[in-house]
Amino acid sequence: KKLGFERFETVLHAFHPWLEQLVQLGQLLTQSFQAQLTSVLIDELVSAYQPSAGVKSNAEENGEPIPTVFFPRKPHPNGLEVLLVATFITGHVKNNYQRLPYVTHTFPHL
Repeated sequence: KKLGFERFETVLHAFHPWLEQLVQLGQLLTQSFQAQLTSVLIDELVSAYQPSAGVKSNAEENGEPIPTVFFPRKPHPNGLEVLLVATFITGHVKNNYQRLPYVTHTFPHL
């Protein structure tokens, strides 16, 4: 049995946390893992994104830039830029590498 589009949208929206919830979760995780930090890096990624005509017109009406960037060296050169703050967590790791990458924050370029 196929899942109807309206039902799919309802289920999908149930999994979208509020911004405040994401900030709180980030703060809790940062506090929990702060003692385990060995190094911090900042990276960028470009997620494939083509804004709709409605998004473009809303941005223009509000005097805001259209939320896309162009980086020719990226696999998806046109899209939404996201800055990542990441680190490695050491100790209490159950793999052979003895450290795991951990993204502490993401900042979409809007």
